[in-house]
Amino acid sequence: MQSVLGEAVTASISVDAYGGLGSFGARIEVPITRAIASAWHAATLIDTDYFVTLESPVAAGDYQLVWMDDMGTYQTMVPLTVVVGSVGGEDWDPVDLDDIRPTVEDVAALERTRTITTGGADTGEFNETTHPTADEVEGVIDTAVGLVMDQLPTDRFDPKHYMSVTSAIKLQAAIIVESSYFRERLDQGSADLYSRSLQSAIISLNNKITADSRIGSGIASGRPALRIE
Repeated sequence: MQSVLGEAVTASISVDAYGGLGSFGARIEVPITRAIASAWHAATLIDTDYFVTLESPVAAGDYQLVWMDDMGTYQTMVPLTVVVGSVGGEDWDPVDLDDIRPTVEDVAALERTRTITTGGADTGEFNETTHPTADEVEGVIDTAVGLVMDQLPTDRFDPKHYMSVTSAIKLQAAIIVESSYFRERLDQGSADLYSRSLQSAIISLNNKITADSRIGSGIASGRPALRIE
């Protein structure tokens, strides 16, 4: 697998690969010496996969991501190459944010229980009488665009991924609406569903964009860059 120096390393592994009882997570090590290059962090279990995000090592080079439990009863190692620069299989132009930005109507489609006027009428859309208003949702979308783009390995990638990025931004915007305007807990109701979906979407996008880099650089890989089956 490959990551960019200075950017978080995100990885996943199937739950079937681990059957222990301890807390499960991963860290990054230097091969042979096994010196720790990035500290162990607990993984999050979502459906049938564990997900973890680790800090980048301080220098480019070859490392190994080690999945392990806190009891020392399970370990599996995955080669990791940290590169300088950006990840991208082609010389793509930086993303025009207008090309990936969802509309207020897109967010309303996820938030139908929130498109209610102060008088109780269901408008099916955000407008000047709803809470939040359409203008406020525009601001939420601005924030969501930045949050999602900050979690991708580069702002230069194949336009074929733009629709998936837009979908992730819609989820992020819906989470902000739920947590900011209705004080929903992120582990309950729609906020929980959207949070889980967003995390899976970010993992998938990182895999695909990094896989493009492997193909473009001639590095063969028979599986997604950040996933272990």
